[in-house]
Amino acid sequence: MAVIPQTPLPLAAPPRTLRREWLLLGISVLLLAAIVMPPLINLGRYQHRIAASMSRSLGRRVSMSAISLRLLPVPALVLSDVVVNEDPLFGAEPALRAPSVTAQLRLASLWRGAFEVSRVELSEASLNLVRNPEGRWNVGSVLLQASHVPNAPTGQRHPGPAPRFPYIEITDSRVNVKQGIEKLPYSLLNANLSMWLAEPDLWRLKIEAQPVRTDVEMGLADSGLLRVEGTLHRATALGHMPVALHADWANAPLGQASRLLLGRDGGWRGDLHATADASGELDSLAVTTHLAVANLHRQEFTPAEPFTVDATCSAAYSRAAQKVDGLSCRWPVGNGLLLLTGALQMGPGGRVLPALALHAQRLPSAFLLAAAGLASSDVAPVFNVAGEWNGTLSYGDEDKSPNASENSTRNGSGPGQAPQLAGAFDAEQLTLAAGESPLALRRMRLAAAPGATALMLTGDPVELGRGSEAEVDGQVTRLGFAVHASGSGTVARLADLARSLGSTHSPLQHLGPQGTAEFDLTRRGEWQQEEAAAALGPPTAARLDQNRRRTQRAAGRRGTLGFVTGSVAVSQSVPGMGTTPDNGRAEDLITAPGTSGWLRLHHVEYAAPFLREPVLVDFAEATLRAGEIDWNAPAASYHGIPFEVSATYPLECTAPPCATRFTAQLASLDAGELAAALGVAGQPLVDQLLSRLGQHPDPWPPMTGSLRAETLTVGRLALRQAEVTLSIAQGQVRLASLRAKALGGTLAGTGFLQMEGGVPAYQLSSTLTGASALAAGSLFHERWGSGTLTVTSQLHLSGRTATELAASAVGSWRGEWLHGGLGGETALAHFTSWTGEGRIGGSSVTLLAGRLTTHAAAAPAGEGSSVTGRIGFDRGLALELGAARAAVNGTLEHPVQAEQNAAPAAR
Repeated sequence: MAVIPQTPLPLAAPPRTLRREWLLLGISVLLLAAIVMPPLINLGRYQHRIAASMSRSLGRRVSMSAISLRLLPVPALVLSDVVVNEDPLFGAEPALRAPSVTAQLRLASLWRGAFEVSRVELSEASLNLVRNPEGRWNVGSVLLQASHVPNAPTGQRHPGPAPRFPYIEITDSRVNVKQGIEKLPYSLLNANLSMWLAEPDLWRLKIEAQPVRTDVEMGLADSGLLRVEGTLHRATALGHMPVALHADWANAPLGQASRLLLGRDGGWRGDLHATADASGELDSLAVTTHLAVANLHRQEFTPAEPFTVDATCSAAYSRAAQKVDGLSCRWPVGNGLLLLTGALQMGPGGRVLPALALHAQRLPSAFLLAAAGLASSDVAPVFNVAGEWNGTLSYGDEDKSPNASENSTRNGSGPGQAPQLAGAFDAEQLTLAAGESPLALRRMRLAAAPGATALMLTGDPVELGRGSEAEVDGQVTRLGFAVHASGSGTVARLADLARSLGSTHSPLQHLGPQGTAEFDLTRRGEWQQEEAAAALGPPTAARLDQNRRRTQRAAGRRGTLGFVTGSVAVSQSVPGMGTTPDNGRAEDLITAPGTSGWLRLHHVEYAAPFLREPVLVDFAEATLRAGEIDWNAPAASYHGIPFEVSATYPLECTAPPCATRFTAQLASLDAGELAAALGVAGQPLVDQLLSRLGQHPDPWPPMTGSLRAETLTVGRLALRQAEVTLSIAQGQVRLASLRAKALGGTLAGTGFLQMEGGVPAYQLSSTLTGASALAAGSLFHERWGSGTLTVTSQLHLSGRTATELAASAVGSWRGEWLHGGLGGETALAHFTSWTGEGRIGGSSVTLLAGRLTTHAAAAPAGEGSSVTGRIGFDRGLALELGAARAAVNGTLEHPVQAEQNAAPAAR
């Protein structure tokens, strides 16, 4: 029986493998469909329905340019160029613009045949927050509309009869702020917002953004980060919507924060951290804030002790009453406390009516001084003060009685009268560090002026040694401050006090300890004047500048200024400051900042660091005004040389060189005596002067002025009625002009001297007119003959000794000698005129072109013999006379003539 071979049957695939293959195939088909199908699906017919649905939900008209379907990674609708129009009550500009809006769909709702959005994402959107004249915000109606739409919580797992509220997320967007139709410069950049329905009647909100100001340059890295989060509840009316919000602004440098809030850098530095909490209904909120600023200081200096702000405030806001009530701000300071209480009421026309009280409890004096230094660059709190202040200052309507209206009418203030200050801060046993012996201020009082918005500073007299004392008073207004002191004291005590106050420009800083002083001084400063002037408005700001100029002119006419003397008042009523100056209100006084007044010194010594010995001053008077100090010392002496001097120099040098301007008068001055007074043994005057121009540890300060002397002696040369104008600056002494009577004629000149490679160098231009030849010869103990000399020269020379100066001298000259003669038996014995010009160099004067006219000259008028040659600095002659064919040698005192060989006869 034959055996037939059988072919084996294939094995069937396991069921698990078949399911995996079908699953992979299904996923591939779905992915292919997700990629291919969305572009093929046309949702244009649903665009208007979706826009209408969104319009009903927001209560605003919504439009878009296109709509498309996206299946991966989750099904979603992508809306392009979405625009949400504004409520006409808030303007015509759209409330929201978004280039792309993605609405993710819930997959479970699609299986049920429903359409439910789980998440709405907006990126790079632009949102406008608008506040209308009635005080309402455009976002309010959107919130109220959302309150009326029934929704289930966003996180609800199972669907219900009401659709679940989507999770709304806005990223990398911008929020603009508008007041009516005007767009304000404040914006939020890189804003991220999240909002969802946490409970059936409660939304949660989170905002994170960087606040900026668009009208100034600000770096986003320096604007800090603003975070807001909290909850909102459903309500039938917007004002009754309960909220609980927390805001946090951190990592904001104070300089940038002031640029954001004020529009400019206020000059403050520090690290700002502010928080705020608001809870309750929107029309009735309880607000708590906390402000912390670490290492607060002005940009000009860093104080030795850090200034820290740590204040907490709470208040209740009522929209119906238009009032902030129950205000309480606590600021612990050391062992004391600063407490602000009261309320703010909104009055007619949007005017805020304050009723505030500031309480000081054991408030350190150092705190008040440091706070003043922060508010004004005119205050530098560099000294130590001890003592505590207590009291209360109130700010608001002083008269709360039923007859307030009648009283205000009788007083002429009317219903628009500004709030008034009342109360006082008091301090006893204050001490001010003033060298070895502190300055005792027994009692000081900072009180509100009657019927004014200013604070007046008063106190007991201050002892200044040897039975002398000073009266101190002052005033503080919303624009600035003024502190006035008058009295007398010893120079030692006043100089010690000036050093303790850190005054590097005090007129007492170089005075010796002996002597006495009388004074009447006023120091004025401003509180951030730019902001104050802007708050008062352009007309008042213009008046402020005008008043400053008028004050400076008035100060110049009067010469001395008291506490109120020289002040100029605002010429009309200023909101928040008071009425016209005719009522005599001190708070309206606006004056230029700085120090003004006078100081009189008796029997003092002025020890300038650049002088070898002190200047003895019997009496001197200083007048301070317009940032300068004018000194007048009619009786002073230096090294036994009596003189009168007046000088003007700036109190603070902001743009060097800031030269001192001076005028000095002397009966007589000998340059040799001055060299002995200024120089040292064996060192010439010029060396001593030049070495101190800029290289010496105590250089001469920049100065310019004039010196007048009845007799100014330079070696053998005596200058009568000499007037010298010179300046010293940048290592150079410049002679602007010299005028004097010299050698029977007049001398005028200019020039300068400076160091060049360690050697003094000179450049001089001079003109000597009508000088006597006899007087000129007498300088060298020689007799040159009669006549008058006129010489103009330009000369450059350098060196320290006479030999070095003579060897280096180069220049040019031009001169004329009239009706003179050198004597002897020469052609120069008698002449009508001798003119010439040439150069200077090689220790001699060279005549390149000279003309000699004598009485016996046969030449026509105006002509004469030519003279050429040279005259040495030793007065030696080597001249040639052309017409006489003669040579003149010898010296100017003893000339000798030698005949030259006759010219060959003509052929």
